Formats: sequence, C-alpha cells, structure tokens
Amino acid sequence: SYRKVADIKNEKLQEFRSRFELARMRPTESIKEYFTRIEELVNGLRTNGEVFEEEKIIEKILQSLNLKFNNKKVILEATKDLSTLRLDDLEGELVTYERSFNQQKYETLEEASQEKDDH
Repeated sequence: SYRKVADIKNEKLQEFRSRFELARMRPTESIKEYFTRIEELVNGLRTNGEVFEEEKIIEKILQSLNLKFNNKKVILEATKDLSTLRLDDLEGELVTYERSFNQQKYETLEEASQEKDDH
C-alpha cells in the first residue's frame, strides 16, 4: 500500500514537472493569468515533495513570456539581480508593462481609426 502511494506521488510529480517545463505564456493570456497558472503548477510540485527555489520560477517565467515582453525581459535581465528578485515584484513589473503596452496599442488603433475617418 505504501509503495502504491509513493508511486502515485512520483507519477504526479513527474506530470507536474513536465507541465512546468513545457509551460509557455499563451498569446491571449494576461500576465496575471499566466502567473496563476505557473503558481498552480509550482504548488502541485511542492505538494508532491519538490523543493522549488523562487529564482527557478522567475527564470522559467522570463524565458516563456510572449514576444511582446521581449523588451521588458531584456531590461529586467540587465538591471535586476534575478537571484534576489521576488516573484511579486516581477509580476508587478510585468503587469505595469502589459498595461502600458496595451494602452499604446489601443491609442495606435484609435489614431489609425481617426486618420481613416479624416480621409
């Protein structure tokens, strides 16, 4: 019976590891949604005995962001000490960037619409 419990736990751990390694931010996913998904995977790993450093989670998130975050990613990697960066701080930085990015996109669409109406 104990053997079966250990096997089940190990299978779950392998599944969560695989899902964590393969996780990528989806094109339509917000930063908040992506962080929630990653946190659920990490919680699953921890529940099944995996020891997970915050730095590893941060590295994973940075390497698996959408292309629209490339500029922010480069800036973060150049200006922040990733070994001391907290997950909450990273999320805050990325949410702020996402908001700004979406606002610029909206304003560009508004301007394009105005120009079209003016012609």
